[in-house]
Amino acid sequence: DGNGFSMFKGRLEEMNYTVSGSLDLTSNAIPEDAALLVVLAPKEPFSAEERGEVQRHLSSGNNALFLLDPGFRTGLERTFIHYQIQLGQNFVVDASGIGKLFGADVSSPVVVEYGNHPITEEIPRGGMSFFPMARSVMKMPSLRPSAVASETQVVSLLTTHKSSWGESNIEPVFGREATVEFNRGEDTQGPLSLGVAVEAQPDSITDPDTKTRLVLFGDSDFVRNQFFGQQVNGELIISSIKWLTESR
Repeated sequence: DGNGFSMFKGRLEEMNYTVSGSLDLTSNAIPEDAALLVVLAPKEPFSAEERGEVQRHLSSGNNALFLLDPGFRTGLERTFIHYQIQLGQNFVVDASGIGKLFGADVSSPVVVEYGNHPITEEIPRGGMSFFPMARSVMKMPSLRPSAVASETQVVSLLTTHKSSWGESNIEPVFGREATVEFNRGEDTQGPLSLGVAVEAQPDSITDPDTKTRLVLFGDSDFVRNQFFGQQVNGELIISSIKWLTESR
């Protein structure tokens, strides 16, 4: 099934991880021995109980990977703000034409620019990744220190071409017809970040050597079976997993 995630799961199992499947956070706590929490393409907002469990997990010095498609509210926006992450309510249009090289259209932004971070250091120069129907994920502007987890460091992992933009009219995300064009004052001019890595001091732990790590991508499709092995998509997500779990 090209829309499934079995290739991603298989690579994790090759790395000797046990993938436990879905977990109902309304009635179950995240296991204390879990190497990583993965939030994959949620379509409904997290409930208050679920939000509380995710926040408890992170504030206790645990790590998480979020793959969040455009058009859906997660209910975790306050949690992301706490880690200085701005999740765009948009989808990214790439007018650079680079995607035509391998059959992608303007709704699949292509990335060839990567941030300076351990996750991206092994991506070969010129290596392309692409993200079918993605939203922006950026470091928030400066906030009051009291509103942000202490010692928070946010690094953009991947940046789109300057001719891209964040389209505020998300009707096409749901397959509905709409005019897609850049509107100054409504849309956000690129280049845009599509993913970030965050490291912060856990709220509940004073040990300076213990850090909470998050990686958040504004797309889940790039790790589906049909795209996982294309360009450097698979390498990018596996490198993210390694960085998130190396401190465990």
